[in-house]
Amino acid sequence: MKHTYAIGDVHGCVKTLDAALRWVDSDASPGDTVVMLGDYVDRGPDSKGVVELLIRWDAERPGRFVHVVGNHDVFMRDLVTPKRVGTMADDLYQNWMLVGGEPTVASYGARRGDLVDFLSRVPSTHAAFLWKCVKVHSDDLRVYVHGGIVPWAAPEDTPEEMLTWVRNSDFAAPDGKLVVCGHTPVTSPKVTANTVNVDTGCVFGGALTVVKFSDADREPIEFRQFQEEM
Repeated sequence: MKHTYAIGDVHGCVKTLDAALRWVDSDASPGDTVVMLGDYVDRGPDSKGVVELLIRWDAERPGRFVHVVGNHDVFMRDLVTPKRVGTMADDLYQNWMLVGGEPTVASYGARRGDLVDFLSRVPSTHAAFLWKCVKVHSDDLRVYVHGGIVPWAAPEDTPEEMLTWVRNSDFAAPDGKLVVCGHTPVTSPKVTANTVNVDTGCVFGGALTVVKFSDADREPIEFRQFQEEM
C-alpha cells in the first residue's frame, strides 16, 4: 500500500520543516509521495534555508516530492526568473514587501529595499526550484492545491492566481476527489466532507502539520504536528 504525505505552509520555519521531513522519512516507504502545499517563503526566519532544504531533500529522494506553489512563492518566483528590473518589477517588489517579503530578502543577506541587490544574491538553483513548482497536483483520490478550488472549473483549468489565493473554499473537486490545501491559517487541521486544510500557522506560533493518506481511502489516516524552535 502506498501513502501520500501533505505538508502545510512553512513560511521560512526551516527547523520545523527539517523535523517534519525527518519524521516523514522515517515513516515512509519506497514509492510514497510527499506533497508540499506551498508558501515556503516569507514571514518566517529563514526562507533561504527552507528553499535550500527542499532542494537537498528533492535531490536525495528523487521522485518522492511534489512542490505546489503558494501565493507568497509566486511573488518571489516572478521577480527572480527572469531577474526583473524596471518600474513593473519595483511595483511587484513593493507589493511583496507588504505581504511579508522583507524577512525573505533579509535571509538572502540583501539590503532592505534594494531589489537589485536581492536579485544578485538569489542562486539560479533557487529560481529554478520556484519555477518548477506546480499549481495543482492530483492522484486517484485527492487534489492538492495551496489555497483551494473553484466550483466552475476543473483545477487544472483554473488560473494559478485563484488556486493560490482563494480562501475558505469548501468544494469537492468535480470528480468528487478530496481537496487538500493550506493558505488559510486554522488552529488545528480543518477536515470537512470535501476538504482538508493543514495550514496550522507554524509561523504564527502554531504548528507545521503533516497529514498522511493511503491509496486505499480518500480520507486522512494520521496527522503529525511540529512546533517551531525559537
